[in-house]
Amino acid sequence: MTIGPAPNRVLVPVDLSGESERAILPALRLASRLDATVCLFSWSFDEGEAAAAKRYLIDLAGRLPAPASVQVTVTDDSSAAPSIAGWAAREGGTICMATIGRSGLGHALLGSVAEETLRLVDQPLVLVGPHVGDIPLGDRTALVAGVDGSALSAAMLPVASAWARRLGLPLHLVHVVEPGSPYPGVAGALDALDRDRLAQLVNQAAGEPPLEVDLLYGDPATAIAGFADRHAELLAVATHGRTGLARAVLGSVALRTVHRAHCPVLVVRTLARSD
Repeated sequence: MTIGPAPNRVLVPVDLSGESERAILPALRLASRLDATVCLFSWSFDEGEAAAAKRYLIDLAGRLPAPASVQVTVTDDSSAAPSIAGWAAREGGTICMATIGRSGLGHALLGSVAEETLRLVDQPLVLVGPHVGDIPLGDRTALVAGVDGSALSAAMLPVASAWARRLGLPLHLVHVVEPGSPYPGVAGALDALDRDRLAQLVNQAAGEPPLEVDLLYGDPATAIAGFADRHAELLAVATHGRTGLARAVLGSVALRTVHRAHCPVLVVRTLARSD
């Protein structure tokens, strides 16, 4: 996982299903803050399908709100996730993609393409869950990061700090005390969270965005998403991005947060252990 330079392009994968296009407006808002260009991207090995896809994307780009800076790219690949990851690696852009909230054994919340892309890229991925857009942005003007004191969330903090600085947003850390937690109330949770340690981790990234720390109570995904609905333009969470039986780690708090959030979520895949 890398923090990387400030992206000059925001890549929106479009599979012509309509669902994927939900990521376009969030990508435009993100690009406006980053002074970046939005690139609508699709893929097909078939020459005729590729030409039709390019015409569709050009028409779609022409209908976007002015003064959007939008490019269109179609590659001759057949596999979605490798195509998306390969483009990002070549161009150095940030991927912003829609995902749907599915349930049931054998299918993670992210869906197969977004989940595979998350495993293939060595950078954070901006995911637009099924509820993004349900609540207007209004006065939400912070980057909110969910932390739990683990090595996993600690490894995410420099990335969240760097993104907050790039976007010109204050960084707001939230920690959730779950029912039945061994911490003796709020004071004990604060001791466990260790604000000084969090501030030190945040400042490992260059620069120092304004920092606030809040304690919440309840189910972590529900509490973090609810807090983000009131405060966040962008929410950051950490995940291992594992597969197989270890997907329980990937599919717990991080993915349930993506499913519940009404703002885009910066998913940071780290190699740190969660314990």
